[in-house]
Amino acid sequence: MDSSQLEALLAIVDAGTFSAAAERLALTQSALTRKIQSLEAECGTRLLVRSRPRVEPTATGRELLESARRIKVEMDHVRELMEPHSTEVHGRIRASATVLGLSYMYWPICEEFLKRHPHVDITFFDVELPTDGPRLVRTGAVDVAFTALPAPGVDDRLNVVPLGSVESVLFAHPEHPLVLEQPVAVSRLRDQRAVLYRRRTDNTEFRSQNWLGELGQHPSTLETGDVEYLKRLVMLGRGISVLPWPAVCREIADGRLAHIRVQEPGVFQEFGLVYGGGRVPRAVRVLAEFCQSLPFARLQPPE
Repeated sequence: MDSSQLEALLAIVDAGTFSAAAERLALTQSALTRKIQSLEAECGTRLLVRSRPRVEPTATGRELLESARRIKVEMDHVRELMEPHSTEVHGRIRASATVLGLSYMYWPICEEFLKRHPHVDITFFDVELPTDGPRLVRTGAVDVAFTALPAPGVDDRLNVVPLGSVESVLFAHPEHPLVLEQPVAVSRLRDQRAVLYRRRTDNTEFRSQNWLGELGQHPSTLETGDVEYLKRLVMLGRGISVLPWPAVCREIADGRLAHIRVQEPGVFQEFGLVYGGGRVPRAVRVLAEFCQSLPFARLQPPE
């Protein structure tokens, strides 16, 4: 068994397919397959199941993966020791985020980081819920998670870097009746037809503590996980909706949508970066330090 075999195993599981992993490692698929076959022969059992749409590890494969990830961290640390004076940071960071969060909040942060460190590659794995990210960090499936805070399940084994807070805003077609009578009483929201972004996956406790809980009571309420489709439906007058401010600020500025102010305090959600404790790869450590250097962002509509 050698490190290149373990690296091949990690690449296949992370990429999901042999072809994607081979491209990432600059190998032919046949060379990559031979490495896995040799590793399986030495272990005396299958490590991967070739299924669609992703290659999945067997029970033994998962056990070996945990060790392989620890070995990779140690090897990265050794490489750092061998190049103590190098100012350039190299490596790949596996990150998780929701599609909504990455599209409108986290990508500008990552873009600026990559400009400063062009030899670092960030691979994103999208998650259904923000709370899924810390779980993936704990299991070693990803290196970092951009997530809503406080994140359930975060313990002493994980580090948290607060990045900012974002306000959820109510919006509608510019000619919607609520636009004319704002600020709107919370009681008026209950009987409004709405188009909601994955309301069933929202944090129930968070929603119950503010006016968001009044939305979605109308029998014709629609739920969707596609933000652009949601905004299009609201532009067509199909109902009111709520999204984080960065997701709708452009459409509100150009008049395609209208912001509806509510007679209640704004609804804010903090967000940040979560990464593992102990020894972490240099690229992850540098990303965390970069995030710590950023001013706390407050993403909300202008007064």
